[in-house]
Amino acid sequence: MITVAALQGACLYLPVTHRRAAEVIRDAYVPGLGVLVLCLEDALRDADVTDGIARLEQLPSPRPGGPKVYVRVRSPEMLETLADSDALHRWSGIVVPKCGLRSVERWMSLLNAIHMPFMPIIETMEVFDPVALRDLVDVLTSGAGANRLECIRFGATDLAGLIGARKPGGCTWYETLIGPSLSMAAAYVMARGTRVSAPVSETLVPDMTFVREVDLDVANGFIGKSAAHPSQVAIINRAYAVSAEDLDAAQRILYGNCAVFAAGTTMCEQRPHRAWADRVVARAERFGVREGLASRIDGLIVGSAD
Repeated sequence: MITVAALQGACLYLPVTHRRAAEVIRDAYVPGLGVLVLCLEDALRDADVTDGIARLEQLPSPRPGGPKVYVRVRSPEMLETLADSDALHRWSGIVVPKCGLRSVERWMSLLNAIHMPFMPIIETMEVFDPVALRDLVDVLTSGAGANRLECIRFGATDLAGLIGARKPGGCTWYETLIGPSLSMAAAYVMARGTRVSAPVSETLVPDMTFVREVDLDVANGFIGKSAAHPSQVAIINRAYAVSAEDLDAAQRILYGNCAVFAAGTTMCEQRPHRAWADRVVARAERFGVREGLASRIDGLIVGSAD
């Protein structure tokens, strides 16, 4: 059964140099945030990397009950440089960017040496090549480091960049040219038994398209979604709350004595629906039960991206 800890909900990416980083780590600025990623990669200019590493060393350690904090390093060379640093080992784990076949062996060698949990981001050509994707996932899910693989993330922004595109306003990722490949890759990774988190939407002020995309992420089995702005966190987490009807069906699938039964107007089968039921029960424990189908747009915090 999937553990509650594995369900991440909203994962907020923040430049390590952001002026509110310490507040977010202390859980004083974004209530309910489960996962925070301090970014030393794309969120920083090359000229700011040295200051970013210094800032990482100065930031407060996570407090008990606050968000799990990961560090997104820039390259294998940066990870090797930080490997023996206290600035690295007090965090929850490492986010591995642009993890492809050319770099994965190097990344895994370093990660096995430091014995930290990690979340690779697949945002390279392998997503468009089923054979290459299989080979990449084989490396990530085998060997000594496999038990520290917390989930696989997909970088839709970089994938769109590979074809010279950007997600248009009013479209979810599922409706873009990379949508079919992204869905296929995520389904393959999930079928291999590895958890997957959905990519960032890119919009900073949530709208109904954002809500629709999050609903699709949840329905398709992603355990969480990257957020580009604190205003998105509550909406994502609220989407992971379950309906009373789904929770009742999930409990009957897991603990009932009927192989096939009706839940309202829906057929439920114990064997094929068990993994779904595991996730629904875990989501209810982590995110609660919602009444009705109220839109996640209610109560939006609309603001700037500061």
